Amino acid sequence: MVDTMGGEETAETSRGSMLADNFRFEQEQCTELAMAWKHAKKGKGNYYEVDGYLFHREKILGDSIGQLVIPKCRRNEVLKLAHTSVFSSHMGPKRALE
Repeated sequence: MVDTMGGEETAETSRGSMLADNFRFEQEQCTELAMAWKHAKKGKGNYYEVDGYLFHREKILGDSIGQLVIPKCRRNEVLKLAHTSVFSSHMGPKRALE
């Protein structure tokens, strides 16, 4: 592992950067997000872009919340993580998807 002092990257930082680039690419290539990207470019439909990532703004309980838009190829993975983690306080994936 390389020390982060002096501006050098660690293996974890480099891997995280590659994963972020891959996620950004998946967002850009997802055909289901094509219209959302168009809205973001025009500042419409509560979609917007930050550092190349697509977000959606939604009012939840009176607060304006920015949500990262998940490409279709990642949705099952995200749902599984959100509903099976011991930290999720959820009843499990089967019940959530019913």
